[in-house]
Amino acid sequence: MKSYVGLWIDHTKTFIVTLKPDGEIVSEIIESDVEPSIKSTGGGRTKTPYSKAGVSVDKSQLKQQQQLKKFYEKIIKQISDADKIYLFGPGTAKKELNFEINKNEAVASKVSAIDAADKMTEPQMIAKVRNYYKLKR
Repeated sequence: MKSYVGLWIDHTKTFIVTLKPDGEIVSEIIESDVEPSIKSTGGGRTKTPYSKAGVSVDKSQLKQQQQLKKFYEKIIKQISDADKIYLFGPGTAKKELNFEINKNEAVASKVSAIDAADKMTEPQMIAKVRNYYKLKR
């Protein structure tokens, strides 16, 4: 049996489930350092074209993109030894991660599927990965 990985991801964290050849299941959470987007609350006008926090919206978005890229690189480094990779989760993070994975041909060929999934508990994520790879308890 090979090493299989299932990965639930959103922009705040990722939950990695690794099914090892000896039947052991290892789970790990990687938190992202991505700062939340700055949202304008409306209200009064300012004299500068900056957001309320004093940071240009473009600079804020660029910083967030760089933080996401580092987050994705950390995940890719963690899962690169797997034989198969299954990505799932809410929102766009799984597709963004897959885009970064595709830049590395050796890892890109290991991605077997990408599925939408809502927020889940740890046991639900483990069960979903087991079910995907059709492994028995």
